[in-house]
Amino acid sequence: MAVPSSAPFPLTGNPLLDVTENGYVWYFNGSSHTINWSTSGSDNWNSSSWFTTSKLNNFKAVFSSIASVADVSFNYLGYFSTTASNPGYASAYYEGSDMTISFAYTGDNVFPTITSTAFCYFPTTKYSDYAGAPGDMWLNAGNPFIWSQANYAPGGNGFYLVLHEALHGLGLKHPHDDGGTGRPTYTELGLKYFDRQWFSVMSYDKAENGGDTAYSGSMPKTPMLFDVVALQDLYGESQNNSDNDTYDMNIHLGNWYETIWDSGGYDRLDFSSYSDDGISVFLGGFNLLELPHQAGYFTTVTDELAMTSADQQGMAIPNPKQFGWLYGEFDEVIGTVYDDMIGGNILDNLLAGLDGDDLLDGDAGIDSAAYLSISSNFSISSAGDDNWIVRDRTGYEGTDDLFNIERLLFDDKKIALDLNGSGNAAQAVELIGASIGTAYLNPAIVGLFLDFFDSGYSMSEVAAAIISTDFFISLAGGSSSNSSFVATIARNILGTPIDAVTTDVLAGYLQGSGGSLTQADFLSIFAVSDINQSNINLAGLQQTGIEYI
Repeated sequence: MAVPSSAPFPLTGNPLLDVTENGYVWYFNGSSHTINWSTSGSDNWNSSSWFTTSKLNNFKAVFSSIASVADVSFNYLGYFSTTASNPGYASAYYEGSDMTISFAYTGDNVFPTITSTAFCYFPTTKYSDYAGAPGDMWLNAGNPFIWSQANYAPGGNGFYLVLHEALHGLGLKHPHDDGGTGRPTYTELGLKYFDRQWFSVMSYDKAENGGDTAYSGSMPKTPMLFDVVALQDLYGESQNNSDNDTYDMNIHLGNWYETIWDSGGYDRLDFSSYSDDGISVFLGGFNLLELPHQAGYFTTVTDELAMTSADQQGMAIPNPKQFGWLYGEFDEVIGTVYDDMIGGNILDNLLAGLDGDDLLDGDAGIDSAAYLSISSNFSISSAGDDNWIVRDRTGYEGTDDLFNIERLLFDDKKIALDLNGSGNAAQAVELIGASIGTAYLNPAIVGLFLDFFDSGYSMSEVAAAIISTDFFISLAGGSSSNSSFVATIARNILGTPIDAVTTDVLAGYLQGSGGSLTQADFLSIFAVSDINQSNINLAGLQQTGIEYI
């Protein structure tokens, strides 16, 4: 059973929550977070036929979109007709409806004028208009927009209106007012230009904030990012899309706004069937406010360039035509046949631009760029500062600019690029050269060492593992003594044996021979030395990458 609040809860101190939440919320008896809802007649309106199957399904889609992001379910009880003894909304309440949707004419004393469109009561017992008012939604049957001009299909202006009112019924307020409970506004928090429908369904998209007014342009078809964060704070996170999921993004990218929430698993965004424009997608990076999960977005390159141009000129960013938020930890992106802009997040991402001249930025993590043919069809060149250029000589996949990409995946081989500084590939080849010699810089051994570093092991930890193996000890003449150890490391780095005096001097740095270093520490120090980096031709590898399996 859902129970409305008797009083608003205090401000949380989190700006994003306090600017979005009204302070009222539904509470639940037991573990089931179920809200019953219904449609009904009112005092002078009683037309169940208006709720045709298609319209009713659109209203159901409103509640489904909310349940897809928050840990709350909605149970439709049906339509309640007005009778001689009770208006429909009263009957609905007595039958257990928590949120009831009703129409009313201006003469019903619900709407003051015909220009009013709709309203919804917050989930609080403070209302005394009638029993069961908390959470109830009212639509003005005398208003031409409500009755004949609104499009209630997902992505339509009527759908937006119903979703907006339903979120009021769950405890969300407008960004431009205090909700009647002393909450801050976006303007007061310096977020005036975020008061748009692509950030929150609760926005009126006012022109003075850079918007295009409430019912113009593209419309939300789900709760938007700020709404999702607030709903999950109030009701918990849904477990929607908790498995390994592949999203056909052709059905998610249109002239509307939406949020895709994914609660877990390995997740792929596939734009390959989208044929209207290049795409701009970033799996993370929206960090204006601290959020519990990674927040990214997707749009078209056309919309991205328009927004970027306005931002660079100090102008209000225009509303995009096609836009969606990505909330959660997404892993992989497959682009289009056009020029795409694809960015990763803090995870180990796989990015595939496909055809076109693409910009791929892996951000943090160990990120890979994938290509659909053999490596000999491509030229690979370093542009410095973790920037690489990969050109398809055959022309099919164009020329890609890569930033913060650590690995290249071709049909026939894999190449590691993270050979600068403390990159995992750099540490792998340095340790191979110092511990077992440059003769073992082959794809299999490089891949073996890379696995250690990619799994999070430090140079010292990997060094300790290597020198304890029978293989290393055999290279040291079958001995694990300090003298045999330093002689082996020095021979690998210098290419020639060292004399006994030098051996004794180096061994003197080690524990057991008068020094303080462990063998693993010693190996780690010499692995990153200039002489070893020259020995393995690290500078050359930094221009070409190195193959691994």
